[in-house]
Amino acid sequence: MFPLALLNAASPPVDPALTLALLHFDGANNSTVFTDSSPFNQTVSVVTGTPKISTDMSKFGGSSLYLDGSSSIKIPNNANLNLGTGVFTIEFWFYLLSLPISEAMFLQKFGSPRQQISIYSSGELSSGFLYGTLTSTTVITTGAWYHVAVVRETENGVIKQYINGVHEGTINQSGSVDNAGDLTIGYRVTGYIDEFRIRKEAVYTGNFTPQTAPFTY
Repeated sequence: MFPLALLNAASPPVDPALTLALLHFDGANNSTVFTDSSPFNQTVSVVTGTPKISTDMSKFGGSSLYLDGSSSIKIPNNANLNLGTGVFTIEFWFYLLSLPISEAMFLQKFGSPRQQISIYSSGELSSGFLYGTLTSTTVITTGAWYHVAVVRETENGVIKQYINGVHEGTINQSGSVDNAGDLTIGYRVTGYIDEFRIRKEAVYTGNFTPQTAPFTY
């Protein structure tokens, strides 16, 4: 038998403070209160339309964020969203009711350099960070849940995109990801988003199985 201390040492501790935003989108049906469960308790507000909590569809927790194609929410720009030149993971689940006419943005931090995750009318999912673009090989369809993760795996370097835990695209980009824009979620999206998280850590470095329960941090 190994000493308990040695067994514990095999699993490095997880730092909750590395989670910069965590939106479970839990709440009562039609609620317009959106809570950030990260240690930073980020302010979340409506940008356009009538985004709301819906119990009609969810991946976890019995509810999710419903967007009708003309609704969006935002986290105002602040220092706690800074990703800099370091590693990070941005991930969430989504379920589309319809594809956009041209482009819809699950995430966009307006400004330069880019921080953007989009879906096109073709069903192609695209992630644009700094001055490179990652394009999915999976064709996104309506009526199904998908998990997307964008991971900066190395400092000042490799950025990867994963769809349902499968690696789909790599770019190598140096520089700071930060810009002065607000973080907008759901611009022109028609459907649902659930379990949205930004973490200042390369959570995934290869193919993985997406989580089967809500994140705790």
